[in-house]
Amino acid sequence: MGRSRTRRTRASQRDSRARARIELGPLKRQTPLGVVLNHHLSFLLPPSPGSLSASIANMFLLTMSTLAGAMAIITLAAILIPDPPHPLMQDRCSFAFCEVCMKEAPYTCSACRTTRYCSPRCQSADWRVHRQSCKIRQKLNEMNTRIAMTPPKRPPLGQCTGCNAKASQGRRLAFCKDCGYQACSSCEPHYSRGTCYCPNSNFGKKYCEMEPRWYHTNGRERSYAGDRHPETHGQPYPSEMYEPARRACDNCGLVTKLLKEEYRDPWVWH
Repeated sequence: MGRSRTRRTRASQRDSRARARIELGPLKRQTPLGVVLNHHLSFLLPPSPGSLSASIANMFLLTMSTLAGAMAIITLAAILIPDPPHPLMQDRCSFAFCEVCMKEAPYTCSACRTTRYCSPRCQSADWRVHRQSCKIRQKLNEMNTRIAMTPPKRPPLGQCTGCNAKASQGRRLAFCKDCGYQACSSCEPHYSRGTCYCPNSNFGKKYCEMEPRWYHTNGRERSYAGDRHPETHGQPYPSEMYEPARRACDNCGLVTKLLKEEYRDPWVWH
């Protein structure tokens, strides 16, 4: 009786050691994080070694450890290797200076459209500093664009939209029949308060028929970017400023000679 009990005990110990070797085998090929996962997920292993469930559980642990290692590598790469800077965009502007060397800066970051540089070399030198502020500025630009594209409420009648002054007897208010904007004689010539809410015209005067100006907006900093065929008033512009073929204006639909894209920039006309 005692001998048979001893044999059963020894056989049970041998089975336990064999099972431990089978379960701990994958740990030799895992990362430290995989060892931790295997330790905490060991309850997935069934009581009988070598079964299909044990193989599936071991494969799951190996996959988790591999994914964890890959995520760690990607995170370190994102920290140590920053994203490349955005391409520069030529932007003519007076009195603009480079963010790095303070030289004249004819280029601006195409993502935030705010920070200016004189060359791609200076942009690359400033990229680690500019990267975070560039993302913030992009979010602000998106918010400003949504606000600018939201149609405003129609202003109340008899009150100047620019200065909120009520119209008294004998006082004339310029009125836009399309958006309802009203401007008194003091606000009408102003570059900002005299601009109505229409995106393609100002008090009925189409922007495409005027020379480009920086204040040609929808009254909320959304600049007009369409075609231009300004009136010549008897003094035609040089032929090299126009596109080679006539076509329909994307604003008014008139088929005529249109200015080339580089001559639609308001800063060219100053």
